[in-house]
Amino acid sequence: MQDVRLLSLVDYAQESGDEEDRLVWIFTLLLIVVSAGYTGVAIVNTQMMAAAGRARDLTVLRLSGATTLQVLRSVATESAFVVALGTLLGLAVAIPALLGMRAGMAQVLSTTVELVLPVPLIAAVITACLLLAAGSAVLTARSAVRMDAMRSP
Repeated sequence: MQDVRLLSLVDYAQESGDEEDRLVWIFTLLLIVVSAGYTGVAIVNTQMMAAAGRARDLTVLRLSGATTLQVLRSVATESAFVVALGTLLGLAVAIPALLGMRAGMAQVLSTTVELVLPVPLIAAVITACLLLAAGSAVLTARSAVRMDAMRSP
């Protein structure tokens, strides 16, 4: 048997609004998780193909006197720069679009609309992308450098 409660209109509207906010945040989190998962697979795939395709470049680095650790460090640094550039370009596209939507909604609703960015979540996604990119590139480069070391006398 369900409980029956008598609510004022204000209390009903508040509870209804709170529930809608909770559902919107759940949907937003699911959307971010799915997007980040797909992006993670794309990052790993791209980085592994790029590192495997650069096996000759890594061999040249090794033959010119670089240690395996130096080669791997350079690959990780390149990956970090790629993630930083991708982050900057993504923000350069997303922020103006969000500001435009906020301004449009504020005009239609004739009120101030707050732009809410989940900064900790965005930072976590960027960190995960950095770890995936650097990790997959370094693992692939490490195997390429090992194969080169086995072939050389």
